[in-house]
Amino acid sequence: KKMEDRYEELKKKIDVKNDEARKMKEDLDKQKILLGKEKLKEKEDALNARIAELRQLTQEAEKEMQTRQSELTRDILQVIEGQVNKVVEKEKIDLVLERTSGVIHFDPSLDITTKVLDLVNKEKAGGK
Repeated sequence: KKMEDRYEELKKKIDVKNDEARKMKEDLDKQKILLGKEKLKEKEDALNARIAELRQLTQEAEKEMQTRQSELTRDILQVIEGQVNKVVEKEKIDLVLERTSGVIHFDPSLDITTKVLDLVNKEKAGGK
């Protein structure tokens, strides 16, 4: 939820800057004929600076979202790993494979996914 809120906050900032740059461009296009060379260059430079600022803000926002996503994924994987370890110890399991690891066939009775998810959900609910 916090990540979604932060995303919306960053998106609003970017949208505001984008609207400002668009308005500056529209104004510049309307006034192009009326402006002298110096004033035109000044306004073009201001527009280019605004566009550069927008690009930088967008890149920083993308980087922040990627970092937050990585942190959340890491945290979730740590919780899952802890619960996998509990099931492994309790059930005396010798080998655990990820489902996406290319296993061609396995006995469904050996699948501990549901047990691990139940433990993760209990921990998340505060029932450790």
